[in-house]
Amino acid sequence: MKRSVKKLVLVMALIFLSGCSRKADENVNIKADTAPIKEEPLFDANSDSDSVSDSDDEAAGDLNDISWEAEQYSGTDEIAMSIREQQEWEQKALKAAACYQRIYQSAKKSDDLNQTISEHDINKMVSALSEAGYCAVAKSCNMAHPEYVTEFCDKANRQENASLEVYQVNDSGGLLAFFFCCTGNKITVTGASVSWNQKGSPVLTDMHKYGVDDYRLTENGYFFYRLSISDTMAISEENAFRIIAIDEECQRLNEAYIKPVGYQGNNLFLTDWDERNMDSLSLNDLFEYLYPLSSDDFNQEMPEKSYVDPALFEQTMVACLPLTVKQVRERAVYEKNKGYQWERFYTPQLAPVPEVRSYERNEDGSITLLVHAVCLDYGTDLAFAHKVTLLETADGVRFLANEIIPSEVHIMPEYTPRISK
Repeated sequence: MKRSVKKLVLVMALIFLSGCSRKADENVNIKADTAPIKEEPLFDANSDSDSVSDSDDEAAGDLNDISWEAEQYSGTDEIAMSIREQQEWEQKALKAAACYQRIYQSAKKSDDLNQTISEHDINKMVSALSEAGYCAVAKSCNMAHPEYVTEFCDKANRQENASLEVYQVNDSGGLLAFFFCCTGNKITVTGASVSWNQKGSPVLTDMHKYGVDDYRLTENGYFFYRLSISDTMAISEENAFRIIAIDEECQRLNEAYIKPVGYQGNNLFLTDWDERNMDSLSLNDLFEYLYPLSSDDFNQEMPEKSYVDPALFEQTMVACLPLTVKQVRERAVYEKNKGYQWERFYTPQLAPVPEVRSYERNEDGSITLLVHAVCLDYGTDLAFAHKVTLLETADGVRFLANEIIPSEVHIMPEYTPRISK
């Protein structure tokens, strides 16, 4: 009995050492053959580190045996990996990160804890990966080499052996590597996370492997895949990459006017309205979203509940919506000698992300946008659609109308006004 207990303790200890997130020392490189920063990158992308000694083979075999037992005790859906497999994915991820190491080192980082990097530098990193032949993407740019994804899906549909590597640069310049493997009718994906230590060298910080239950390419240009995990896992089953490029002007309009408002904390894009009928809009809730679009002086440190100066509130609403001062006073919640009530939105919910798919310039100078609400967590790139008509002005933007277009799925975010009459 004591021997069995000791064996179980050993198994669980090895699970912890081999399966947990592998946090690298901030001052130590992940590879022993990494050179100091001078004229060459810290990580040697050309080094041959795929070879594994006989003793390593034996160790890998032992780990495989123990990992098999680990699956019996862990109760998770993660697939165990041999040492050899972990080393292979680690080398691939670090080699890819080395492609843009100098760009990262010279990029300006924000002063906050996240140390975010500008979209310009993020796009340069994706370009460096693309030039090296990698399928790469970032939130701020289109995917490079999307043909790798379609080729993989074509082979997987025929149940042929196939592999796919996708590299995603995050806002802080880190790299998320996704390694898809198809063997017959079984598909797995290994996710590896690479960050940068204080010396500007890439280090592996995390690696996990899961089965893939389903995958598909959509007409709107997304590659969806669903992880084979239980409902109790604290990660999303549905995951996706956009593989078809979006027009640059559509991206600009989306980033400038649609995404800053979004679908949380207000109902500007969640209801039908135009200048003849605006009763459904909650103006008080809209203030924190519209004011930044018309001014650079929005104070994010305002208290949770406050009163907005009447002149400022009315000026913002008239600038961004087809309203007069009189109409604003009639529709918004106002307290004499205090101002317009305002309460910050502090309860983020699962909500779609807007994506401008097309636009049409009208004779009066306004623009009508076709917007798709993308909700990756629900496995759809069209939760609902709507048309937004707006007018670009010297001071920002003026929204003129919104029209909801019913879709097959039609998942609308819930909205409850924080302040209403």
